Amino acid sequence: MEVLVSEFGVFLYRLTIAVVADFLFWTVCYWLGWPLCKLVSGGRYPASSPHHGRKHNGHFCALAGLAIILCVFALLVAYA
Repeated sequence: MEVLVSEFGVFLYRLTIAVVADFLFWTVCYWLGWPLCKLVSGGRYPASSPHHGRKHNGHFCALAGLAIILCVFALLVAYA
């Protein structure tokens, strides 16, 4: 019985970490990266309507936001 409770606790911990990481990546990172993508591409990416070509899936914007967070963190560690 102790093993079952222990494994359930590990499951809940991993589920919580996965939900928090998913939230941070798809909300915080995406909304930080979206203006950077618009700025770098001159307003072309991400396209606001499907008539501009390929449908945008958001991965690049979220990765750009993650890069912003990592750069800010590195600057804070280096100069703080």
